[in-house]
Amino acid sequence: MVSMEDYKRLREEIHRLLTEGENLMDDDEFLLDLISCSNDSKDVLELVRALKEEGNVLYKQRKFEDALEKYGYAGLVLARYEFVEKSDMGACFELAICVLLNSAACFGKKNEFENVGRICSIILEFEPSNLKALFRRALAALELGRSIWAYWDLLLAVEVDPNNREVASKLEEVKSSLRKEESIKRSQSVVPLGLGSSLSPPRKNTKGSLKQEAGIEHKDMQRKVSSSGATDKRNHDGL
Repeated sequence: MVSMEDYKRLREEIHRLLTEGENLMDDDEFLLDLISCSNDSKDVLELVRALKEEGNVLYKQRKFEDALEKYGYAGLVLARYEFVEKSDMGACFELAICVLLNSAACFGKKNEFENVGRICSIILEFEPSNLKALFRRALAALELGRSIWAYWDLLLAVEVDPNNREVASKLEEVKSSLRKEESIKRSQSVVPLGLGSSLSPPRKNTKGSLKQEAGIEHKDMQRKVSSSGATDKRNHDGL
């Protein structure tokens, strides 16, 4: 069961992610205010599930921008509506993680890898051993030329699911690439650089959905996974 603290923090993160920059359109605000006043939490959850499913259909049709809009509205409803029952909070948390994962998948298809990294980093704050988030952030890091960051995420992903062939194969691929890079650097007598500085800041904002650019914030997830003493292999019914 999700804690009250995590429930509140995740809502805050989603709200900040979706509303920073330009404000929502008036029609969006009116609709969200109307939903937030509802007395039926079950209806609100069903609305979010319906929006998520619509997004999934659009994703399969390769309409990624439209899918992002559906996921964005689903996330905003979850961020605005305050659930009271513990079971509803848990359902909200699960749906929020799923919506974020699906949004990251859309951004990956759009080659907006910094957005992928940021969204996956939010997920990993709350679920340090979320396999999909680790793997998608690793792939995004590779696309951005940050192989060492990808290596650490893949290492953690293999620890979460040692039998996942796709993850294991990608880890071996990155290892081989890093060995070659190290060999070239040594032959050229170049001192290897460290992890480097953070990524570039956001470059644009868009109304109504998860469309803010930002950089990938690599964190030491190994400490969190080790301290938690458990691995999270839950299926969030995401993409």
